[in-house]
Amino acid sequence: MRFLKTKLLPCFILLVLQTIGFAVPSDWPKDGIIVEPDMGRTPLLTAFDDAKSSLYVSAYKLTDKRLIEGLGNAAKRGVNVNVLVTRSIYTRLEETNPDETPIKRLQKMGIIVNISPEFFAQTHYKLVIIDGTYALIGTGNMCDEGSFDDFGDRAAERDFWTTVTDKEKVDELVTVFLADFTGKPIKIKESSYFVWNPDHGRAPILKFIRSAKCNLWIYQQDIQDRVIASAIADAARRKIDVRLIMSPFPFSPKKDNNIPHQNMIREAGGKVGMSTKWTIHAKTMLADVGTPDAKALLGSANFYPNSLEHNREVGMIISNPEAIKTMKTTFEEDWKMADFTPRKEEEELH
Repeated sequence: MRFLKTKLLPCFILLVLQTIGFAVPSDWPKDGIIVEPDMGRTPLLTAFDDAKSSLYVSAYKLTDKRLIEGLGNAAKRGVNVNVLVTRSIYTRLEETNPDETPIKRLQKMGIIVNISPEFFAQTHYKLVIIDGTYALIGTGNMCDEGSFDDFGDRAAERDFWTTVTDKEKVDELVTVFLADFTGKPIKIKESSYFVWNPDHGRAPILKFIRSAKCNLWIYQQDIQDRVIASAIADAARRKIDVRLIMSPFPFSPKKDNNIPHQNMIREAGGKVGMSTKWTIHAKTMLADVGTPDAKALLGSANFYPNSLEHNREVGMIISNPEAIKTMKTTFEEDWKMADFTPRKEEEELH
């Protein structure tokens, strides 16, 4: 019996590894990280094409024609496609042509589209679950207005997605998605595998920031939350290598409400750079890169009070060394091209 256990254990481990490996398409990134806009729509379309029974999508805003077509093709194959979008996001499109909005197009393809529950200000999380076997958590939208390509004068967006294959984690994502999709409130445990907003609030984000021992590298679209901005500044005062990459004027050409907190972080000893190549839409943090304790927090939440207190958001802490390496390399490339000119609160976009 002892001999059998010794022989069977390696076989069991191999079987588990093979099962995890086969959960995703054969040409999937080995580290599970999708870097946008570098990889384009291909990974998402590959995941849509891979679905055999179910495809759950929380998209916030879904307007990209190729992605909509990919979801439609899945529905034609008999896949149960459920899409969750936030309320009022398509108002202008509905006003100009109410019969040709992305929602109407999806519905005509046989896709079930539900609107964000009213107890959230927005469903802002970016989530794709394929057959209940693996999932993608991202920072990026699925829009044709800059998510993957330049849009007018606006550069394409820097974003990331990470892959989830662990069964218990995927099961949790399915449970929360279906609750949100059907408009049923759900209480998320403190012991969750993920960072859920508004349930978990700022606590996991602050814990991540305060845990940094040597460096803290951040991509953010919005940093108007004073509590989190202060925690980042405190890290800089502790002589942590704080680096923040953002884009100027993310929401208005007339006023950038991020400037005061950017300057506060600078004054504390942190470095703040404005991206010169991409529009920064990612919401990620890297801590202690280059050490055995390296980790990343990747998710949908902006550092903005409404995002943390009223939106449905999801994030995930990653410790896979290969995934960290990919994100580190990308950050370093963007950092080299950043503009570090100090900013004035009265400046406008020209």
